[in-house]
Amino acid sequence: GDLLIAGKGSADQIHAIWKVGQNILDYTSGIASTARKMVDLCEKGEKKVPLLTTRKSAPGTKHLAITGIMAGGAMPHRLGLSETILIFEQHRQFFKDDQALKAKIDEIKHLAIEKRIVIEADNLEEALRFAKMGVDIIQFDKLSPEDLKIAIPQLKELFPNLRILAAGGINPMNIHTFVETGVDGIVTTSPYYAKALDVKVNITAL
Repeated sequence: GDLLIAGKGSADQIHAIWKVGQNILDYTSGIASTARKMVDLCEKGEKKVPLLTTRKSAPGTKHLAITGIMAGGAMPHRLGLSETILIFEQHRQFFKDDQALKAKIDEIKHLAIEKRIVIEADNLEEALRFAKMGVDIIQFDKLSPEDLKIAIPQLKELFPNLRILAAGGINPMNIHTFVETGVDGIVTTSPYYAKALDVKVNITAL
């Protein structure tokens, strides 16, 4: 029932802006509210875990989507390709073996000395291989909470400075199971596609 925003003007001006303004508030408030719910769950465990959102917002909505998630207490995983070096399986396909990949990682660490190197892994075996190559962060894709609970202690024991992220299919309904695994961060797209809130608009002629 709180008043969010008020304005006055001619009928032409009001009718030119009110529906657009309502749609923006509906959309971004839905994102912010979902992000807040997920952030609250991330902060309930013994270890507070940051909620990070991907670059996969709906096309054309990046500014609004990022504004929404940050209002809800989340942070963007990456705003652009230049922020960190993120290596996917699709990139690794172009290296003939681990030795070639390791050589490229060493080159990146030398040239982009200020950037962290993140590599996506599907399982513990891959994560151990990549951690030995000197990457800064392992991002597990679609690894179950049960498997994360097994993988994370082993990785942390061998590589104490390694950061571990969980990604893939994480939403408000299952996020609590990932928070409890010991991950250092949770990566999600879910808030971007939250149901819009219903903001009521009243127009009164004076």
